[in-house]
Amino acid sequence: MESEVARGMIKETSPPRAREQMMQAVRSASGPLAGHWALVVVVFIAAGSINSFVAPHMKLTPPMPDPALSYPVGDQQVPQAMLFGLGYIAPAVVILLVSALGDTGDFCVSLLALSQSVSLTMLVTAIAKKLAGRPRPCFYAMCKWVSNATSAPIGQEVGSCTSEKLVEWESRQSFPSG
Repeated sequence: MESEVARGMIKETSPPRAREQMMQAVRSASGPLAGHWALVVVVFIAAGSINSFVAPHMKLTPPMPDPALSYPVGDQQVPQAMLFGLGYIAPAVVILLVSALGDTGDFCVSLLALSQSVSLTMLVTAIAKKLAGRPRPCFYAMCKWVSNATSAPIGQEVGSCTSEKLVEWESRQSFPSG
């Protein structure tokens, strides 16, 4: 009875050879995908730029005390580093492991698909948050709200934020995800 290795059903490679095959597959697949990778980089830059340089829609803020906006500022429940690790690094490691065990040619395409989905999600979320401009539940504490009148003409706010511009922008971005 002939072994599966001898019949060619199972490729027998040593770990250095397998690593070399993986790198060769990555190099051969990355050339045709360069335009797609460039698009991913552009979308990441666009999402970051929108978050940093575009002011959110400034909805009129109800006068204090609005209990829905009067919560204290708390710690983030999911820190940025954990979000990045669980949302991007962990799936990338799984893709790497699956590609190393199976077809190494799918690694670049799979990583590209993950990167495209993450970058597009970031862009859509940034745009939606800027357009909605919904105040966070800790709006008054975050932007250090100061009332300047007991009543104001219709269409004008009764107070103002005294915090830095970026903190005020962040306090107005509660939609759609925290």
